[in-house]
Amino acid sequence: MGIANDDGADPAGCASEADFDLHHPHDHFFRRAFGTAEMASGYFVRVVPESVRRFVSDPGRMRLENVSFISEELRGSQSDLLWRCEGGDVDGAIYIYVLFEHQREPDRLMVLRLLFYLVKIWERHLASDSRSPRLPFILPLVLYQGKTPWNASLFLRDLVELPGDDLRGFVPDFTYGLESLQGTDLGGVNPDVLRLILLVMKLAGQGAAASGLAVVCQEMERLPGGRERGSIGRVALLYLFAAARPEERKIRIKELGSTKMKVAHEARSALEALILDGIEEGMEKGREEGLNLALERLVAAGIDPVEARRMLRLE
Repeated sequence: MGIANDDGADPAGCASEADFDLHHPHDHFFRRAFGTAEMASGYFVRVVPESVRRFVSDPGRMRLENVSFISEELRGSQSDLLWRCEGGDVDGAIYIYVLFEHQREPDRLMVLRLLFYLVKIWERHLASDSRSPRLPFILPLVLYQGKTPWNASLFLRDLVELPGDDLRGFVPDFTYGLESLQGTDLGGVNPDVLRLILLVMKLAGQGAAASGLAVVCQEMERLPGGRERGSIGRVALLYLFAAARPEERKIRIKELGSTKMKVAHEARSALEALILDGIEEGMEKGREEGLNLALERLVAAGIDPVEARRMLRLE
């Protein structure tokens, strides 16, 4: 279980909506959404125990660590972020480790995987401060978006078969915080941008990404105009479309052509960008072949042929 991105590269560096990672949409959106101190703080205040809130209430005392602990074989189903949170001169610092579980079913070994990650975090801490008299506290949080209810144990002790109760003290034990989005009522979540982020994750986990487009657009209209809506809103739409089935995209782009919602043009342009990005491989085969493929896919997605030719600069 190796450490990645510990060479100074920013694990949230894919934040720009212009270079949305279609091959890893869950990972990209998670890092974009929770890779800023302001958004992470807003989320943590909702879900952490009361004694931890003072560490996360001030985004200015939170620092995203440039590291990931997910192994290569699990990168398709999990994403992670590690935050170092200062509590002040008296409290010192703690870590919050957030694991985004974006597979459709619970992982029964989740608590064991978390144990690996916690040990790696402590090893990393000791490598930088070997004189620490005690290890820092780490709060592990799991954000799960799958449809199947989470039925995996929250305790390590439940994975270990004991020959006798007198051996219980020899077994390491801990628990973790869990938010299962399918069972979460998002109605009271604030601020609006956090509710939008969790809603999009929830819809993607339901397999109803594109069918929830109207609801997402309504949530986007609650956001103030300008940079916030233009940035996270567009990335949310790209994630929504990337997580949708191809046949759903075709239906929704037709709806966007007739809707009167203020953000419809943003959604339409996001979907068009997704389609165009997806045909780059065809373009590499040759300009003429690639352009013909591009035209076919745009028209198949519901875009008017004349408009499709204009987008490809064929007219």
